[in-house]
Amino acid sequence: MKTFKTCFSAVFMALLILPGIFMNRKEDAVSESEKRKLAEKPQLYAEDGSLNRNFTADFETYFNDRIGFRDRMVMTNAQVQYYVFGQIDRGGIYNLGPHGELNYIGGKVLKDYTRTNLPDEAELLAAENAFRNLTDYMEEQGAVCFYLQCWDKHSIYPEQFSQHVKQYEPLSMTDRYEEVLLRNPDLHVIETKEKLLDAKDDFEVYTVWGDPAHWSRRGARIAYRAAMEKINEVTGGDYRILTDEDYDLTSVDTGMTIFNAIHRPCMEPAYTLKAPEAVRSGEKPKIPDDSRNVRFTNDAAGNDTTLLIMGDSYINSYLIKDFAESFGTTILIWGDYIKDMRTIMETYHPDIVLFENAERVPRFKMVQNTFGEQ
Repeated sequence: MKTFKTCFSAVFMALLILPGIFMNRKEDAVSESEKRKLAEKPQLYAEDGSLNRNFTADFETYFNDRIGFRDRMVMTNAQVQYYVFGQIDRGGIYNLGPHGELNYIGGKVLKDYTRTNLPDEAELLAAENAFRNLTDYMEEQGAVCFYLQCWDKHSIYPEQFSQHVKQYEPLSMTDRYEEVLLRNPDLHVIETKEKLLDAKDDFEVYTVWGDPAHWSRRGARIAYRAAMEKINEVTGGDYRILTDEDYDLTSVDTGMTIFNAIHRPCMEPAYTLKAPEAVRSGEKPKIPDDSRNVRFTNDAAGNDTTLLIMGDSYINSYLIKDFAESFGTTILIWGDYIKDMRTIMETYHPDIVLFENAERVPRFKMVQNTFGEQ
């Protein structure tokens, strides 16, 4: 018994002491499991020479972030949560579907899914009026205006969402807004929802365990083709539309890895252009100045058309290079800058403007604030 008590005490003391001894003291250290920068050593004095009143809290954050074996404990906890309890613990941004499907629930996704954020008739009419004013302005500037709604995974695969979360209405906020926009004949809405729903019988248009916040590579091509066909139809143009023959297709694993501990394979085709002609400009658009904005030029496109995309990661991460193969100049500016739309138009003088809107980041109010009642 005495030997047992001695061993127990030794183990207990080791558990208390060793994490402190093996603290991560490296500058600019990054968590292996969480892929984020760890807290830096707290300073006793503030920049003005006064005592740092937050020193105690800063030290606690520093110690908790850098305590020895923390990464291993985080990974082990994630594995226990997933393999034993069937849960994902990642700051409340993911959950699992009925068969372990990975879903994104960050931001306003839960409200979108449950339909608890529906606009009233006045809000819908305000959006309709704002988009009518916007398209009138685009016409005055000599540009044709298109709208592309990007749907989040839960709208195409509701059966993969948690069965414990209920939907209270048949139509979502985004469904209602798109219905309103379709009433404006001068706003050319690129409808993709039904195309994605139809295609999911043949292949994954949003992956089971890949990036849950975006469409799959195949899903992206469905939206791309719908957009290019609509642009050609409305403008009477003959802009190039890429097909699978334009790519080298190889299979890659895009499955997410959570906390560097949980991974499920997700095989997708990687689309690599065989002979890309568009060139990304080393000088990104300066108005507005944002590192996410990009510009491509394509001397082989056979036209001097400028396509301006007001969009986000659905295009920036998946389709911008594809669009750039069809136009003399292709510019993507992050959709948050709709408030600067007049300045953007006067700077770049686009011929075609494509508004792309992610479902979980609706920018209808931004359009209303800029092009509301006039």
